[in-house]
Amino acid sequence: MKNKTVFLFLAIISFILTGVVFWYGSMSVAKRIDMVTMRARFDAAQNATSSGRRQAAAVASRLALVEYQKGSEKPGYYIDIAGDFLTAGNCLWQQGKRRAALAAYEQGLRNDPHSISLLTSAGLCSLQLGEFDLAGNYLTHSQKIYPGDERVNRALSRLKARLQGNKG
Repeated sequence: MKNKTVFLFLAIISFILTGVVFWYGSMSVAKRIDMVTMRARFDAAQNATSSGRRQAAAVASRLALVEYQKGSEKPGYYIDIAGDFLTAGNCLWQQGKRRAALAAYEQGLRNDPHSISLLTSAGLCSLQLGEFDLAGNYLTHSQKIYPGDERVNRALSRLKARLQGNKG
């Protein structure tokens, strides 16, 4: 009788562990499918941007951003997501949608707060939007990481000139 109880206990534990492993495996497959789909959308946006099809680039970027924001991906799970938000922001920037571009850059910075490309892009975008304090924060942080970047140095010079112009 004691052997049957032990056997039954082990069978139940084995059944539970099998279910957990199966559930986790299916979740990983679903996440991989989401990653592949999102990567394909960002690649489509990048290709459309490279070939001058701005409208298609903006649509592909928006789809990927919406998918990400709905929670199909968790921050940190998808390794290159910060780079994809840079691509999305650049596509939106080219469409003249500066506010949406800044939101994409900022989302990317949540995943990679030290990305020189995202910091610089967010700074330049903020400068275009007239958000000088925000631009200063992004550009100064960018300059600390990579002081030799001429684009950042020129943008900081423009920002200082605008701030002095606003004071006078």
